[in-house]
Amino acid sequence: MEENYVILPMIWKGSRIMQYTYEEIKEEIIKIIREEIGWNDNGCTFGEETRLIDDLELDSVMIVQLIVAVEEKFQIEFSDSEDLLKCLETIGSLAEWIIGN
Repeated sequence: MEENYVILPMIWKGSRIMQYTYEEIKEEIIKIIREEIGWNDNGCTFGEETRLIDDLELDSVMIVQLIVAVEEKFQIEFSDSEDLLKCLETIGSLAEWIIGN
């Protein structure tokens, strides 16, 4: 199966634009949750349908940490007009939002 790549604007490494697949974006989100937020998964399996608030029980501070880390990693910015609850509902919805921005 051929993977589709998404070019995210302003993601530079050296002199080239970084390309990410949807799967790579999801893995980066999971990495941020585990390493930067410090969420202990206790063997939990992450997937695109994993709900950030309901399943992982991320609190408001963790959500802010996630937003900041995603903005830094992908060089994007959440605007005030974004429906944050919708794009932060699941790992998959956040990955789709990153692709769209």
